[in-house]
Amino acid sequence: MCTCFRGFGILNSARPWKRPVLKSSFGNTDGARRAYPGKGALQLLGIRRNTVRTIEKITGTMKLVSQAQLMGATKCAREYAPFFQNVEEFLKRVPAVDSADKKTLMLLVTSNRGLCGSLNTQLVRETLNGSEVKKEQTRIAVLGDRGATTLEKKPPYHLKVLFSTHPGRSVTFIDFSQVAELIAQQQEYDELLIIYNKLISNSVFVISNITVPSAKHLQDKANALGFDFEQNKDDLFQNFYEFSVGTAVHYAFYQNAASEILSRRNAMDGANKNCKELKVKLGIVFNKLRQSLITTDLIEVTSGAAVVEEMGR
Repeated sequence: MCTCFRGFGILNSARPWKRPVLKSSFGNTDGARRAYPGKGALQLLGIRRNTVRTIEKITGTMKLVSQAQLMGATKCAREYAPFFQNVEEFLKRVPAVDSADKKTLMLLVTSNRGLCGSLNTQLVRETLNGSEVKKEQTRIAVLGDRGATTLEKKPPYHLKVLFSTHPGRSVTFIDFSQVAELIAQQQEYDELLIIYNKLISNSVFVISNITVPSAKHLQDKANALGFDFEQNKDDLFQNFYEFSVGTAVHYAFYQNAASEILSRRNAMDGANKNCKELKVKLGIVFNKLRQSLITTDLIEVTSGAAVVEEMGR
């Protein structure tokens, strides 16, 4: 019994090979399903154009939501600002820590959510490019999930991270007090440097920082402040240090939250504009390809009609 090769398969000669019968398209209600050059590309363009339309709607909706949220976040940032500004005025009167051998703990205030442009990436980049973080005695703490995730991918700086906290959607001053207690436990550092995004207006935010000297430094420089203190100054300055850290983190968090929503609104606005431009370009390409396919079909129809007419003569 002999065998013959057809394509990549081995067929038995006792079973003669039969060409598969194509399903007739006359009974289809969707029209003919004939495969012709360009049909697959046309379908892919149609799918891509529909996807861009969907993304345009999503980004437009997120832009409107962010715009509405920005008003509330800006109001909170401005109302909570005086709570820390009174403490800041007192901290400015404290002499600065000697920069020669000081130990600094840096707190990066970032967001928990994405889709807000380069807000968190730029904050981490500016911090890592600074001279302070490159010192051997400098350590980093992170407030927010995005900052912790970014630093994990930045060796060897990830070895400098002491801890990271991730606040939820609803936070109170008690939560920030717990962060302050966690920072106060790091007593070997001379100052706390809080780096955050500060809201300037409804359309501008910048990277800013707050410096809070340690409780030990406050005790050493107490005579230079020009105040009379009680006998138990250790507990006084320790409590004031924790309160200062809590108010500073509270202020920086709401400033960064407002900047996050502003950055998300700008990012969604840019994405929405890009989708509109891409939709127009894809529409032009889609129409050109569709017209070329229609022209090809008309040429085939007219050519076939001409051949049938000649055969009938």
